[in-house]
Amino acid sequence: MDDITDSLEQQKKDVVEETRQWVRTWDAPQREMVLWILQEEVRDDKLMNFKHENGDTTKSETLN
Repeated sequence: MDDITDSLEQQKKDVVEETRQWVRTWDAPQREMVLWILQEEVRDDKLMNFKHENGDTTKSETLN
């Protein structure tokens, strides 16, 4: 990989870890509320079926 790709990958890892640490400070009801909101968003395809900058489209997976 090149330096830019390596840098972006490290930034992604750092952001994921920072976000996990932040979420861990929440109490259980707060985490449950966020999980519920995300489930609703995915169920209604609000986070899916959109075009990316490169023109690709994210497809929904079948929900159980």
